[in-house]
Amino acid sequence: MLSLMVVFCMARSPIGQTGTVHSLLKNVRALLGDSAVLDELTAAHGADSGSLRVEPTDTQGVSAVLRACAEAEVAVVPEGGGSGLVGGAGPQPFPHVLLSTRRLQTLEHRSGEPAARVGAGVTLAELERSLAPTAWRYGIDFGARDQATLGGTITTNAGGSGVFRFGTTRQQVLGLEYVLADGTVVSDLSPLMKDNTGLSLQDLIIGSEGILAIVTQASIRLWPRPEHRATVLAGFPDLDAALQASRVAARSVPIEAIEFMDGACLSAVAQHTSVAHPLEGHGAALLLESAHDDQTVALAALHDWIDATSPSATAAATDRADRARLWAFREGIVPAITARSSFPLLKFDLTLPQESLAGFLDWCTTQFGDAAWQFGHAADGNVHLNLTDVAQGERGAISDTVYRQVCALSGSVSAEHGIGRYKVAALAQQRTSAELSLMRGIKQVFDPKGILNPG
Repeated sequence: MLSLMVVFCMARSPIGQTGTVHSLLKNVRALLGDSAVLDELTAAHGADSGSLRVEPTDTQGVSAVLRACAEAEVAVVPEGGGSGLVGGAGPQPFPHVLLSTRRLQTLEHRSGEPAARVGAGVTLAELERSLAPTAWRYGIDFGARDQATLGGTITTNAGGSGVFRFGTTRQQVLGLEYVLADGTVVSDLSPLMKDNTGLSLQDLIIGSEGILAIVTQASIRLWPRPEHRATVLAGFPDLDAALQASRVAARSVPIEAIEFMDGACLSAVAQHTSVAHPLEGHGAALLLESAHDDQTVALAALHDWIDATSPSATAAATDRADRARLWAFREGIVPAITARSSFPLLKFDLTLPQESLAGFLDWCTTQFGDAAWQFGHAADGNVHLNLTDVAQGERGAISDTVYRQVCALSGSVSAEHGIGRYKVAALAQQRTSAELSLMRGIKQVFDPKGILNPG
């Protein structure tokens, strides 16, 4: 018998009229038994009053659920770790099956091999803990590592602080297993570094946000783990000076992270966490981290950068705990500014060409003043613009203004978080009608009934 956990409440079909969640529940019970019905998922969870929640423990379980949903013509919304920021997963305000991949926990790594096979429900933190005793590491890391799952990062093509060295998630995936809308399992988990046999279907799935298939596991590339790390937080008079210094850092091979933040972000974190501000009075800062098997080389990379760019103040660390304290000034920004805002933060995940990055940040400051909090990944042009105190009625117009400015500068309205439901209109601003038509055609091929992540 397939092993799933199911939570349900009464529902109607959102896709056509031929099936209902009543009949779907009957099919699930036939597969799993009555004990699999555990609790209700209601409007209190952000869901329509009729929704069914399933948590398969293996690929066969995912296949069985999707096959039943296809027959009943019931919508399926995938759910990973819940760290997404664009409304692309989790309970939705229409009847649906919420399919969680959190219990897909495969984690296989043979000693000495530069690849691992990992289930979609494994978080980045769990993967790192598993690899910690080995000579290998995964190339994707970011602040939500305790919550973000491998499946979620694959379907959003997530990035993080090391993209300019290791690439996005797409560059980490060697093989992929996924389930189509009709329950068909497609599995090619080969860890080959080179394979040019036909079209790369997995590249369509990566970044597709669950509208083409449900990812169940992947073969991922691993990278050598350096023995030593060194971190520096450096102050500059303004963001323009910080960004100029970041370009020098990007040329240094041992440097793996180049994060920027404005001075207001630093002050907010210091006040929110009641810690000493290491760069009081500076308009901007860079957080750099270098890594190497030789600690002398790791430190030399930062010293050479400091000599070349002359930041006005620095705080450096090599010890794990001290490095974590410096990283807290970057990873603690969102909680710190959330506490200051009267409304939920209005968050933007943008990419700008390097030559336009400083000008765009100046535009944001002019446009939004003290409501603008600016930070991100300097080396790849990824800006996380957050706006505080924006009322619900103003959010649409402000978002449209920002996205138009980004498109005018040949940037991207979605750097690493995806489109979800929040950025559908922005997608139409950036992509041509020909591109959107091709996307709709691909969706039709993979999911002709339109049951996967509709809306």
